[in-house]
Amino acid sequence: MHRRPTGPFNRLPSELVLQICHHLEPYDLWLQARPISRLFATCANEVLIRKTFAQDHVYFSWCCFWCCLGPLSLDVVLKDVTPLFSDKAKVHISCMSDKSVIAKLILGHMSGTVLHYEQKIRFRIGEEQEVMISAHELHKDVRRLPRDLQQRQYRSMAVYFTRLEKEKRRWRVAANISFATHVLGITMTVAALLIAIVVVLVVFCPIFEAWRIGKAFCSMVTSLARACLWKGTVNKWRDRKVR
Repeated sequence: MHRRPTGPFNRLPSELVLQICHHLEPYDLWLQARPISRLFATCANEVLIRKTFAQDHVYFSWCCFWCCLGPLSLDVVLKDVTPLFSDKAKVHISCMSDKSVIAKLILGHMSGTVLHYEQKIRFRIGEEQEVMISAHELHKDVRRLPRDLQQRQYRSMAVYFTRLEKEKRRWRVAANISFATHVLGITMTVAALLIAIVVVLVVFCPIFEAWRIGKAFCSMVTSLARACLWKGTVNKWRDRKVR
């Protein structure tokens, strides 16, 4: 049988490959080192899990102001993500500002209904580029992760680096346009709802006032008619009494 040729990297000692992988950045490990050989893929995955989930800086935040008004909070979305990191204190989650809390109380369920499938989260691990993902999608994917910690880490790491690869290949202008469309789309939707409410109030209030005026006028006419009838009855009774 024809024997499959062996690449030069497959003959390298595992210790040397691990040392090489330790000197590479996480993104290069995922994109460049893993495709080289099976040995590199195994070592890169092992180093990747250590490097990714032991980073000093891990940031999670909402994509925009409107996203923080949706039905899902960051604590709910990330409750199964933060335990994957070795030190939870290194995971920074941007809390809602006072203005956001006030806006959430004012808009209430309306904003939650509008933004249910539009909430997006930005997160960054280490010095890598920020990645944006739908909160609903992240929450759904995390709940499907296996129970084994290492498998959970690898699956979530695969999601992160796959999306990071797409973000880095994406044209910056297209990314900015997409973000602007996302924000403007939410803003326009909320604005349309507010305009619809105002229109309903503007149309309803005059009709309601006209109905109240008409009802008051009818009551006044009825009262006058009753008063006239009562006065006529009294006069007739007086005339009969005089005769």
